Amino acid sequence: MLATVIVSTVSLIALQVLLVVKAADRLSPQSGVRASDPVAAPLSTAGRFAGIA
Repeated sequence: MLATVIVSTVSLIALQVLLVVKAADRLSPQSGVRASDPVAAPLSTAGRFAGIA
């Protein structure tokens, strides 16, 4: 029974993480760039703050 509780808790946490990542991708201001893309993160950050420097 304890194993079932642990497995279900881990599954729910994994599903929550996937939901948050999908929501972040959907709410991303740039339509062609995914929020979870590690290569695009520095480029979008540099573009966002380029006018400040």
